[in-house]
Amino acid sequence: MTVVQSSNQILLNFKLGISNTVKETMNQIGIRTLLSAWVKEIKKGSVHLENKDFLLADQVAWTTGIKGADFLNNIEGVQCSKRSQLIVTPRLQILGFSYVFAMGDCSSIQNNPVPSTAQMAT
Repeated sequence: MTVVQSSNQILLNFKLGISNTVKETMNQIGIRTLLSAWVKEIKKGSVHLENKDFLLADQVAWTTGIKGADFLNNIEGVQCSKRSQLIVTPRLQILGFSYVFAMGDCSSIQNNPVPSTAQMAT
């Protein structure tokens, strides 16, 4: 498993020491972390990064903040909501891309949108 993080640390809302401890623990249990890395494209079987590197991937889970990033609206073939959320099936598959999943605040279930609040996430 690999976590790709666009910032220079994971868990941005925590102190750097806590973030680093969590990152080290993740690495110890086999979860690789790539910091300051940006996903450019997701294809069937691979994730391509801005720096031209790519990761082989059978499954992809994309997570973001409280709304979808604006660039999601520019991905060819992807449908987005007014809040830049990826439209997904009830099984969290991006419409038209059954091999790519999105969950959390970056997604909205087709014909069943819910508010982006902590209460709805539980």
